[in-house]
Amino acid sequence: MTDSYLVTCSYDPNDITESNGYTEAGYVLDGSELEYTIRFQNTGNAPASNVRIENDLNDLLQRNTLQPVAWSHDFLLSIDENNLATFQFNGINLPDATSDESGSHGFVTYRILPVTGLDAGTEIPNTASIYFDFNPAIVTNTEMITIYDCVDLEQASISATSICAGETIECTNDAVWIESLEWSFDDALVGENDYIHTLDVSGLLTMSVSNSLCTYSQNWDLSAINAEATFTANGNTLTANEASTYQWYLNGNVIVNATAQTYHISETGNYSVEITDANGCSDVSEAIQATYPSVEAANVPTLLLYPNPVNDIISIQFNAPAQLNTIITIVDVNGKVCRKVKMNGQSTIAIDCNDLTSGIYTVAIDGETSGRFIKQ
Repeated sequence: MTDSYLVTCSYDPNDITESNGYTEAGYVLDGSELEYTIRFQNTGNAPASNVRIENDLNDLLQRNTLQPVAWSHDFLLSIDENNLATFQFNGINLPDATSDESGSHGFVTYRILPVTGLDAGTEIPNTASIYFDFNPAIVTNTEMITIYDCVDLEQASISATSICAGETIECTNDAVWIESLEWSFDDALVGENDYIHTLDVSGLLTMSVSNSLCTYSQNWDLSAINAEATFTANGNTLTANEASTYQWYLNGNVIVNATAQTYHISETGNYSVEITDANGCSDVSEAIQATYPSVEAANVPTLLLYPNPVNDIISIQFNAPAQLNTIITIVDVNGKVCRKVKMNGQSTIAIDCNDLTSGIYTVAIDGETSGRFIKQ
């Protein structure tokens, strides 16, 4: 023989939430007030005469600061010496959800202060147990609060502040909580989140980072290093500017083993040089035609030509005042006379080169080669 009975009782799926923390970690600043809400609902099949919430307060919560701020039903609050806060809803007669869904809910909200001086990353858990009449406790979820320090946002780094023009730097921020991360170069937005910046010119890089609790910005002065390759020709010898390494080219092709600062040409052609400076930055000079063989000056006055290479005006300085009627002739690589100037005992003369095309020019004194210069 089998007997069947309908058991009537109350039951609650409940939870606890905190409203001031951010993200799933519940980030708050040290000393911030917390606001917890404990909700309950009778989903049993009979009214609940009494409801009791037991909330075991963490040692990091100051029990004497607990202050109820909202509730659905009247209750009595007590906190014992073990930090157990009890909310007693006597005679609540909470309907079950089947007979009165809207009336089957209840809650209590309270505010409380944590202890101060907590380290960033300290976690404060909070869990409640809810009793309906004589039923076993229904244990809520554990709501976690995490202490946050704004110094977290200061974990920004860049891979370099001085690089060769055209190279890249890595820009990162390793903060645990970022909602907005922007990078600006000379006040213009260039990237978001972690970012790789191509540095073509020197300027100011600015990082702006924020979350719901904090903002932070940081600046870096970035230097784009530009190497510059040039060379001068003196007879059959080409000499590059000072650098760490060299490579000479003829008509755009590498000259094998031509890796010194100077190179002695053995054929006519368009020469250029690639240099690497002390910063590891490289550049290739413009190609300039050089003629072989070059006629070396012999028994003629010594000349100083400057600037060399020249853009507009070249100065020709003798080691002594020139003789009267001395003729200075400037000739291009094809043998064409481009300038002819008569000296009258001066030791220095300036000649306009603006209309000369780029290339190597020979300077002759009374028909004898005495020097060369490059017109850029």
